[in-house]
Amino acid sequence: MRELSQGKLLVADPFLHDPHFARSVVFLAAHDADGSFGLVLNRPTEVRLDDVLPEFSGLNLVLYSGGPVEPDTLHYLHATRGMVEGAQAVTDSLSWGGDWQHLVELMRTGRLLPSQIRFFSGYSGWGGEQLAQEIAEQAWFITPAKNEYILSNDAELLWKRVMTDMGEEYAMLTNAPVDPRWN
Repeated sequence: MRELSQGKLLVADPFLHDPHFARSVVFLAAHDADGSFGLVLNRPTEVRLDDVLPEFSGLNLVLYSGGPVEPDTLHYLHATRGMVEGAQAVTDSLSWGGDWQHLVELMRTGRLLPSQIRFFSGYSGWGGEQLAQEIAEQAWFITPAKNEYILSNDAELLWKRVMTDMGEEYAMLTNAPVDPRWN
């Protein structure tokens, strides 16, 4: 089994029927013995960021649903390691969060581009060994994250793309019906 750690992707088994996670791709921004924090990468909402935050007027950024936990919170991933003050480095090139005012300034001045950031309402969270148990039950596959997945604008096809990139045995699973009774 691939190692569970920060900076990895959780890819939902095609038969995971939880409506929050069915055919989802979750980026693990944090993982330790106390639990895991992730953001669903392929659940865009109908809301634009500037609809709720006027400081982003004119940027036309989509707000994604990061998961079912605390849906009134805002989180962001960016491919600007070291640029946003206070951000937590997750991979060699990706960071999570950071100083809000500094982020707004970077975006207003064009030093941080809309293509380098993704905003999420809510998050996905697991306590202690909960995620390890779900993986043991084969609800999730683990794979390395790539920037092109994190910042992909093709949310509808992301799950299938990641599964296909994982290899032939996973690619075959992308043809499974959402409901096995349809087979």
